[in-house]
Amino acid sequence: MRTLLCAAFSAAVALSALAAPATMNVQLPSAAPGATDPFAWLEDIHSPKALAWVETQNARTAAVLETDPRYALFHRDALAIFTAKDRIPYPRFLGSGVDNFWQDQDHVKGLWRRATFASYNSPTPAWETLIDFDALSRAEGKNWIFKGATCLPPDDRLCLVRMSNGGGDAVEIREFDTRARAFVSGGFHFAVGKQTIEWLDPDTLLIARDFGPGTLTASGYPFVVKELKRGQPLADAKEVFRGTAHDVSADPVVLRGPDGAVEHVLYRRGVAFFSARFWLALPDGGTRPLDLPEKIEVHGYLDHRMILTLNEAWPAGPSRLGPQLLPHDSARLVWPGHPAFTAGDLIAFNPATGAAELIFHPSPTQTVNEAAVTQNRLLVELLDNVNGALDIWRHGPGGWRAQRLAFPKGL
Repeated sequence: MRTLLCAAFSAAVALSALAAPATMNVQLPSAAPGATDPFAWLEDIHSPKALAWVETQNARTAAVLETDPRYALFHRDALAIFTAKDRIPYPRFLGSGVDNFWQDQDHVKGLWRRATFASYNSPTPAWETLIDFDALSRAEGKNWIFKGATCLPPDDRLCLVRMSNGGGDAVEIREFDTRARAFVSGGFHFAVGKQTIEWLDPDTLLIARDFGPGTLTASGYPFVVKELKRGQPLADAKEVFRGTAHDVSADPVVLRGPDGAVEHVLYRRGVAFFSARFWLALPDGGTRPLDLPEKIEVHGYLDHRMILTLNEAWPAGPSRLGPQLLPHDSARLVWPGHPAFTAGDLIAFNPATGAAELIFHPSPTQTVNEAAVTQNRLLVELLDNVNGALDIWRHGPGGWRAQRLAFPKGL
C-alpha cells in the first residue's frame, strides 16, 4: 500500500512541480565514447549491490515525499479512495457468473470472490469468497499478493492461481477448484519463479519457467516452453518451443473457439520489450513463423481470427486484402489498391491461412483506446474527435459491420 500511495503522491507532486522547488536530483554520470559504463553493474538486477542501491534510492525518494507538508493530505485521500466500500466492484467473466478481486480496510490483501450474473446486477450482490488472502497469509506465515488466475474454459472450474510472496514478478502457482473453493490436493503446483502457464486440457499444461541452467534470458525470464502432463515430474516435461537467451521472454498462447475448444497454439518470443514474434504450432510437433509485424497488440480471438492493433505500418501483399468495410454506417468500401496497413489499424488475422483483413482504419480525428472480444462480438472503445464512443463489430458473409452504441455525447 505504501508503494501505491507514494506513486499516487508522486503524480500529484509532478502536477504542481512548476510551483514547488526541486528538493532532490539523482545524477547518473554518462560515459564518454568508448569508456566503460560506470553503472553497468546495475544490469545484474539480482546482485546484492544493485538491490542495495535500489533500496537506497527508494529511501531517498520516500524521505522527500513523506516530509512534504502535502503528504498527509494526499495519503488520507488516496487511502479513502482505494478502500471505499461503495466503489464499483470490477467484474470479469468466470464460468456462469463473474468474479472480482476486492480490497478494503478489512481485507488489505484482498478477497478473490464471485457472484452470479443476477446477483451482480442487483443493488447488493451476494459475493461468495473463493480465497481470502489475508487469512491465507496468516495461516501460512507469508505475505501473499494475488497476481491473477488462469482458468480452464468453458466452465472455469479449474484455475491456476498466481501468488507472490511480497508482490514481486516471481510467483508461486497452485491449482484451485472454484467449485470446491479449495486448492486441489495433489494438483498442479509450481514453486516460485517467473513463469507463464496455459491450459491445453484438464490434464495438460504448457509452461514456460526456469528449467535449470541455460533456460532463462538475460532479463531473468524463461525462453523455453514445455508440455507437462498431470502427475508427470517437471523434469520429464517435453520441450515444445525454444527462443533465445537474447529475448526478453518466450510464452505459450492458446487460442480457443467460443466453446472453449483449442483451435491453435502459438508461441510468442518477446524479442524486445515492445516487440514480439509469433510461431504457430503444427500437428506434427513442428512450428511455423507467422507473417506478422513485431509491434502489435493482441486483443483476443474471434471467428478463427486474431484481433490485432498495429503499432507500426505493415506492408500487405494482395493475398491479404479483400473487400473491406468501414466503419459505422454499414457502407461497403473496397480498397483494391491499398498498399499497406498503417499504425493504428485494427485488423483480423487468420493464423492458419495468414490472411489479414482490415476491420477499422481510424480517421485523423479517431484513436482506438481498447478492444475486447466476447463470444461472438468485438467491442471497440475509441475517441472520436476527443469524444468517447463504443462500437460493436460483427463478422459475417458481408465482412465486418459496426454498430455504434448511442451513448450521450461527451462520454
